[in-house]
Amino acid sequence: MAGKKTRRGRTATQPPRPARRRVTLEDLLSAIRMDPENLTPRLVLAEHYLCGDMGERILEAFDGFSSPGAFPDIKTESLCHRLRAYGHAHRQQLIEAEEAASKALRVDPESLDALFVLAFVHLSLREYEEAANTADRFIQVYRFIQRTKVDPKQFAANNEHLAQVHNFVGSAAFERREFEPAEHAFEQAIKADPTNHLPYLNLCRLYRQTNQPDRANTVIERGLTTCSQVHELRLVADSLHSKSTVSACMIVKNEEELLPGCLESIRGWVDDIVVVDTGSTDKTVAIAESYGARVFHQEWEGDFSKHRNYSIGEATGDWVFIIDADERMTDADIPSVRRCLADPQAKIIAVNVLNVGGKFDEQVTFLPSVRFFRRELGLRYEGIVHNQLRIDAKQPVLRTGVTIRHLGYGLSPEKLAAKAARTIELLDKQLAQNPKDAFALFNYAQVLLGLGISAHVDNAKKIKDAAGRAVKLTRPEVRGERHIHLMALYQMALLNFLTAKYPEAGKYASKALSYKHDYLDPILLLGHINLRTGDFDLAEQFYCRYLAVQATYSESAETDDIIVIHPRSAHHAWYSLGVIAEHRHDWATAQSNFDKVLDVMPEFADTNARLGYMKLRAGLPDEADECFLRQLKIQPDSHVAAIGCALVNFERGRVIEAEDLVEAALASCPADAPEILLHASTLEQIDRRAEAMRFVDKAFTAENLSGARGRTAADLYFRLGRYDRAAELYLALTKAGEADGSLLNDLGGCYYKMSDFPRAEEWYRKAVEADQPPAIALRNLGLTRVRLDRTKEALVVLERYLDLAPEQMEIVHLVGDLYARLGQDRAAIPFYEKCLQVNPKDRLALFSLSECYLRLGHRDSALVGYRRVLDLDRDFEPASRRLTELAEPVRIP
Repeated sequence: MAGKKTRRGRTATQPPRPARRRVTLEDLLSAIRMDPENLTPRLVLAEHYLCGDMGERILEAFDGFSSPGAFPDIKTESLCHRLRAYGHAHRQQLIEAEEAASKALRVDPESLDALFVLAFVHLSLREYEEAANTADRFIQVYRFIQRTKVDPKQFAANNEHLAQVHNFVGSAAFERREFEPAEHAFEQAIKADPTNHLPYLNLCRLYRQTNQPDRANTVIERGLTTCSQVHELRLVADSLHSKSTVSACMIVKNEEELLPGCLESIRGWVDDIVVVDTGSTDKTVAIAESYGARVFHQEWEGDFSKHRNYSIGEATGDWVFIIDADERMTDADIPSVRRCLADPQAKIIAVNVLNVGGKFDEQVTFLPSVRFFRRELGLRYEGIVHNQLRIDAKQPVLRTGVTIRHLGYGLSPEKLAAKAARTIELLDKQLAQNPKDAFALFNYAQVLLGLGISAHVDNAKKIKDAAGRAVKLTRPEVRGERHIHLMALYQMALLNFLTAKYPEAGKYASKALSYKHDYLDPILLLGHINLRTGDFDLAEQFYCRYLAVQATYSESAETDDIIVIHPRSAHHAWYSLGVIAEHRHDWATAQSNFDKVLDVMPEFADTNARLGYMKLRAGLPDEADECFLRQLKIQPDSHVAAIGCALVNFERGRVIEAEDLVEAALASCPADAPEILLHASTLEQIDRRAEAMRFVDKAFTAENLSGARGRTAADLYFRLGRYDRAAELYLALTKAGEADGSLLNDLGGCYYKMSDFPRAEEWYRKAVEADQPPAIALRNLGLTRVRLDRTKEALVVLERYLDLAPEQMEIVHLVGDLYARLGQDRAAIPFYEKCLQVNPKDRLALFSLSECYLRLGHRDSALVGYRRVLDLDRDFEPASRRLTELAEPVRIP
């Protein structure tokens, strides 16, 4: 059975794994690190992975290796291509596997490994004739080897692989509806390897397809007595003995890409497949028929319920099973399904639908959905889009832990847009018929949220209107309305969050939580809201609460029929907790939290880059570089990772490489990126001032730099010596009402640095008059007034400053100088004496004190002071000159 998954993750067309060989993995890795361009240890490592049940890791052995211009010999070349072919095949990279196998065949036309992989590829691509021809060629070569006793040194030269190849032949024949040759091939597979369960399953399927239930039962019993893996065999045996039959009912249109995966996941255990096609122009119908489906044709009428109900009407099984082309059943859950279907008390069964999307399936949402019901109930759907099954409120629904994976959100942007446009059109029609349909209003808002509000600015108003009406039309205490009310509240919270209306977002999220304390989505959102507003303590509380609730959350135990957007988003919470720890400069906790993110989702967001900065800060540049390079492999345009690599190169003295990386980061970093100023600050700290300035300049405009972001940019400009730009930003923040005493002081500093002392004095004075003025503003105001030659006014504020900071000796000395300048020597003396109490060797204070004594007529005290100055510094010319003027000999120590 081509492509069917087994309990261990193999498919019916996957190669069996050779016996494990004893190889020291660390020795191989060490050899590769020591000589990266040596192919030999890489080939040994790849073989180790293939033989050690780690086929998906084979290609890792060739990471970072540039293919040689010429191989040392044919044997090495063949081995390299064969191992690469296996590696790509295990990763389902079929085209690459075909290319590698073809290269191996050009070197060795009778390579069993290359023929095996090539047959597997053709079968997986549904190229049945090519698969059969390649498999036949494998069998011929294999028989020749057996007759001649030649050792080909090929991984596929064993009965396990021969059995798999016969299985390929049978699967290809079965798909072409050639049942007799298929039966023969499956029997040959069983003969070659009686312990392989796959041909038993395929032969059973053939007998069921050709209405031979007794023979199907017999072959399964044979498999149960001889096979090592009997999980699926027991499953099929249960279905054969069960009296309940199942009809899978589907409606499709142009689903050639997704339909095979769906049918593959159900064909082995359902008894009937009903497909209603609404006008496909691709291979959808042919694919459905190849899986034995009964296909009915209806012209699309813009009413999902009508076509869905038609498919139910054509069902023949005891149970109706609803599934779509972009959905997949999970093999591990099929025994649970069978147990539920065999329960005489069960009439309606709900499963968990997981919507997965994103590059790494990182976007996962959950909703409970009724998918099985007894045909005798006569249940039907209503609603032209997002239809709902009409179920009597008194009818019990059995909740299970069974999971269906929905892939519909992993489509291309173009297909998603087309799908959304079709849904909106149908919802408009439905709401025109019933404007108070709360469920339709919720779905309308949900579709628009999926499209986003940045690219569609008018969506925000439409979402607010639809979700707001859904909230008003429903009550949380009414069973049939509660789930709509909860989800619409979350929609309102999310919309306000996306439009930066954080207080409103928090209000709606908290309201949803008041009705459902374990509602994961608003818990996580409240963490995000408080993170954005800078309340790190409260954000931390909500993230920890999310992790606690999520750890014990069970989809099958959910009592509300709600869509949960974040049932499995622990990595989001750990990531945000890492960011919070960064803000607190708690680097150890930050690193620990980012490590937890990677444990759950190894390629999530910019976690590798952030972890790289942790390693860099810990003095581990090599480990940091590995983190940054991993991030760039995931996200080639990551300016955060590029800057990280640049820092590593600066530290290593590779200035040219570092500057190239800075250039790349500058090109890829948007002007409004949150990290752009962080990059500037980081570069400034390592004294790369020119590079730092370019990042700040890219971010600079008075309009888009406000709040903390504007303050950071202004501070950077100040430190980088661009006082005009810094002043412009500080002024903009002041006009926006965001100024405090510290900002006003910094604005004064800009003008002081530009020698515009009148304006500096103006802003320093405002800083002093502000609520909770910084003490430093008094000092700066005093210094500015000194520059303006307003000595008395300077003294007033400087003495006020010394009341707050008496340890500032340079200001103590300055105050003494200012009093001396005013001719108030007696007032100056205590300040110089204070300087000398702190530092008896302060020659400037001692000389200034001596000058005061001299002007006051204390000639002897002054002479003592001048001589002491020269004792401290015999080259202090002012003291020497003064002693000369007083006709005193200069003593040289």
